[in-house]
Amino acid sequence: MTDTMMVAAHGGTDAMGAAQWDFSTNSNAAGPCPYTLEALQVADATRYPDPTYQRLREQLAEFHDVDVLRIVIGASASELIARLAAWTALRHPRGTSWMPQFHYGDYAVASTKVGLKRTDRVDEADLIWLCAPSSPLGQALTLPEDWDLRKPGATVVLDCAYAPLQLSFKPIAPELDRDAVWQLWTPNKALGLCGIRGAYAIAPQHADRSPIAEFAQLGSSWPTGAHGVALLESWCSPMTQRWMNEARHTLRGWKLQQMARLQMLGWEGIPSETNFGVMRLPWPLLLFDHPDMPGGRGEPAQPRCDARGGWDGMQADASALRVLSPYWHSLTQALRARGVKLRDCCSFGLPGHVRLCVHTPEAQQALVHAWTEVTQELKA
Repeated sequence: MTDTMMVAAHGGTDAMGAAQWDFSTNSNAAGPCPYTLEALQVADATRYPDPTYQRLREQLAEFHDVDVLRIVIGASASELIARLAAWTALRHPRGTSWMPQFHYGDYAVASTKVGLKRTDRVDEADLIWLCAPSSPLGQALTLPEDWDLRKPGATVVLDCAYAPLQLSFKPIAPELDRDAVWQLWTPNKALGLCGIRGAYAIAPQHADRSPIAEFAQLGSSWPTGAHGVALLESWCSPMTQRWMNEARHTLRGWKLQQMARLQMLGWEGIPSETNFGVMRLPWPLLLFDHPDMPGGRGEPAQPRCDARGGWDGMQADASALRVLSPYWHSLTQALRARGVKLRDCCSFGLPGHVRLCVHTPEAQQALVHAWTEVTQELKA
């Protein structure tokens, strides 16, 4: 019997299990954090957490230097995203949501499920999704041109999932007042512990207590369990933050090495500020003699990524994508069979590209070896 359950596209473990060399998530490859791992091992799973999470909320408030009333605990960032969409729909029947061109798929899924229609105009939006650093590109936030025209009552959400994994030192959201928006934080990727779920939202500084309480009450009882609490408490500790600084230093070195290795293979990267990024695979080289390729036999098109992930006009070329499709599937499946998993960017609107995290030197070598084997087979 075939399982027809539909799920959003994600990286990580799939029906084949966990890949030995998994580049498909944005997890911190320098992890897991030993201090968080120790906290998880001693967490008391025989008892319920405090349903108000008072102590945890106080720790998070102190960590971010905000009022404790602004902290709302969630099961995960995805759960908080769904809750924010539902909360907006309750307040704005027949409402609308805006999101960047390239974005985490759960923004659209959550908005659609509660009846929020997508709009391309910020001045029409009741719910505005932002992410800094961005996903999937890992870039600094650029506000839309009509930002100043947004509705005074619009809910603005800043997804901060990748902020702890920023490897550059430039301001990542220089034009945005973080205290004026809802912030979402989920440190499991930064700690190298994606399997532990736990997240929190920080409400805007001048938000009234009533809407914050209303949003909090939309969540289930005990949205996160003992292990989620342990992860979030550990996140606030000075030892964990010192470890994070060391991990970022390690990742910077690995990133330089990984980019150099992949560029030698003909991969073309889009600039990113994080431990992950998007790269265009050199697929025209594999299809050099295909008569349907733009440019004709023996003259393969060479689409190039710009800083926003564009294809210099190639993205809409149906013939190129038709030719690419079977090769693309064969390529990714052959890599997966060799224990290497990449995140296909088709669901982000970037066919022919992959997103991959910065990984260990050993994993990098495995990727290079698998790529060399697979491409030689495809050319044979």
